[in-house]
Amino acid sequence: MESFLQSNKALASLDDIKAARDKDPDDLQAIKNLRNTQAKLRLMQSELNIEEVVKERSIKVFHEKCRNHFIPKTSAGTGL
Repeated sequence: MESFLQSNKALASLDDIKAARDKDPDDLQAIKNLRNTQAKLRLMQSELNIEEVVKERSIKVFHEKCRNHFIPKTSAGTGL
């Protein structure tokens, strides 16, 4: 949930930076800020994707190895 809030805040910041760049396309600082913010958002998205894969694989392994003793609460939503 926290990462979702951070991404929303970063997207709002990105919109502000894009507006500043559109206002003055020759402003090098605005262009630099825009690129840095976009890079941070790409990194955040890749981290979220990795976390999702790790979560799915962990649930799968728990299900395969411990199916008689471990029933995860989230297994109903993952299709396992």
